[in-house]
Amino acid sequence: MFISNTTDESPASLPAAPIAAPAPGAGAPPPPIHNGQAYWFKVVARNDGSFSVTNARNNFGKSYLRIEDGRKKDDGRNLLAP
Repeated sequence: MFISNTTDESPASLPAAPIAAPAPGAGAPPPPIHNGQAYWFKVVARNDGSFSVTNARNNFGKSYLRIEDGRKKDDGRNLLAP
């Protein structure tokens, strides 16, 4: 599982450089506590190269067709331009 927002409380300033990951093992600090509701993205990839993405927060979904020779593939249901 991937949670992109590690905290819901915005800090006063952002770090200027990436923070190094702690060393694994028994001495590692505990993971940060998530203090808000989390949502997921569902991605479904198909053998023909098309895929769809659904946002669990608002149930919005979008499908993408395979790109073929620089143009979107027309599946007969849509007229698609490059």
